[in-house]
Amino acid sequence: DGGGAIQFQDRSSNLEQRLEYEMAILQQVREALEYKQLVVYAQPIFPTQVQVMATERRLELLVRLRAQSGEIISPADFFPIMNQYAYTPKIDMAILEKVVKLIGPLKQQGWKVHVNLSPITITKPTNLEYILKQLDSMTLEQGQLCFEITEHAIMKYTRSTLVFMAAARPRGVTFAVVEFGSGYASFGTLGEFNCEYIKLGSGL
Repeated sequence: DGGGAIQFQDRSSNLEQRLEYEMAILQQVREALEYKQLVVYAQPIFPTQVQVMATERRLELLVRLRAQSGEIISPADFFPIMNQYAYTPKIDMAILEKVVKLIGPLKQQGWKVHVNLSPITITKPTNLEYILKQLDSMTLEQGQLCFEITEHAIMKYTRSTLVFMAAARPRGVTFAVVEFGSGYASFGTLGEFNCEYIKLGSGL
C-alpha cells in the first residue's frame, strides 16, 4: 500500500485451490466418458467465396462437456486439464464413435465433416488400428471427412502424423492444419504433409 509494510501472499493456498479445481474438472471428464455425456456441436464453415458455398457444405464438429448438473462446461476450462492428464486420446476416440453415427445422415444432407484430432492419439498402434477400422466402417466418399490437426501437434508428432495420413487418405479422408502461423512451421515445411486445407492462426 506504499506504507513500507511487507505483504506475503499464500501461494500454497492458491495452489491447493487450483489442484482442487483441476481434480473436479477431471472427475467431470471421467464421468462424461463413462456415461457418454460428451456433447457434439455442429458449426458451419463458411467459405470466403460465395460460389463455393453453392457446391459444397461443410460442418466442424466440436466437443463439449456436459456436467452431471446438465451444465455445459467451456472447452477453455476442460481442454488444458484434459491434455495435462493425458485424456486427449480417450476424448478423440469417444468423438470418433459419434462421428461414425452422424456421418451417414450428414452425408445424405450434403454435408462434409471436419473434426479435430490430436496426433498423440495415433502414436499408440492400437488407437491407430481402431481409427482405421472405424474409417473403413464409414465407407467414405473422397473428402467426406477432414481431420483437423494443430500446427504445433503436427510439428511435434511428425512421423506418426505422416504414417496416419498415408493410411487414412486412401480411405477418403482429407486433412487441415489449424492455427497455422502460431508456431514456427513454414509453407515449405507443410508441403511435406500436403494438407488439403490450412486455417490461419488468429494472430495473423
